[in-house]
Amino acid sequence: MDWPLRMRNLFFVIFILTLVYESHAFKRAKLKLGKVEIKIDVAKKTKDLQKGMMFKTSWGDIEGMLFVFPKEGFRSFWMKNTFLPLSIGFFDKKKVLLEVYDLKESKSMTQKNFDSVKSKTRAKYVLEVPKGWFKENNVQIGDAFKFID
Repeated sequence: MDWPLRMRNLFFVIFILTLVYESHAFKRAKLKLGKVEIKIDVAKKTKDLQKGMMFKTSWGDIEGMLFVFPKEGFRSFWMKNTFLPLSIGFFDKKKVLLEVYDLKESKSMTQKNFDSVKSKTRAKYVLEVPKGWFKENNVQIGDAFKFID
């Protein structure tokens, strides 16, 4: 193996380790949606909003990730380097569920085509949960969430 290839591999390993190290930097919270309480990670910082569930291979001790944006807007999400199948719910500023989509996981980091979704309505909050979670828990469009202690 030549030197440039070794350096590229080393930088790749450092990049992945940095992502893993920072993966537990999210704030933890509980929320109630419909009749269900779930433990979530909360993403508010720009870097957390950009990373989300990327590179994770299990949910660990959380059941979802809530993205909190500064204001309502049309939201786009993609499954690049997201190795868990997801359901994504878009919520307005009153925390009311507006839309739900199911997305397929990425199969590898070199995958070129992957699922993506753009909200049809303006959303302030986006909740990622395991694929099928909304249906399995009978959570409907129009249900609202609230934070609990």
